[in-house]
Amino acid sequence: QEKAPLIKPVAKISLPIPEPSGISLNGKGTGFYVVSDNGILFEIDSMGNILQRSETTGMDYEAVFADTLSVYVVDESLRRVKIHSRDSLVMTSEISIPYSGARNQGWESLAYVPELDKFVLFTEKNPVIVFELDSNLQLQRQQELDHLPEISDCVYYEDHIYALSDEGHEILKLDPESFAIIQ
Repeated sequence: QEKAPLIKPVAKISLPIPEPSGISLNGKGTGFYVVSDNGILFEIDSMGNILQRSETTGMDYEAVFADTLSVYVVDESLRRVKIHSRDSLVMTSEISIPYSGARNQGWESLAYVPELDKFVLFTEKNPVIVFELDSNLQLQRQQELDHLPEISDCVYYEDHIYALSDEGHEILKLDPESFAIIQ
């Protein structure tokens, strides 16, 4: 079996952001949105310079996703998804989604599946639970995924969800409907 080429970083950029915990492309081709475990949403350029910071703060931001209009931020401790204007980072709405796990064992990752017009939120472990939300962030289905050991982040790309397991040191390719492991 042929070995894949190693990915080599071409630059290291230090971020002036305390405890960064999630990143999303900003959709403009100019940088990223980054969230902090300290409950702060930032927009940065490709060199790590802060372009703007949201005035609204939370408790423990873990995940971020941006589309053409909004930035969706997951607050793990408060069990909320905060929606911000993509251009100004002003919070436009907030949705509470109940979950009875421990305060620091809430959602770790968020992705949007355009073909199914749904968001997926994953808890980290003990057990991994997926929350499927419609485009208005209303809960449609919740299920335990016993076949997944732990999820620390996820992204949707080319018809699949790619889930990162920091404990397993692996990336799992998942079917976006059944969440079965494909690779």
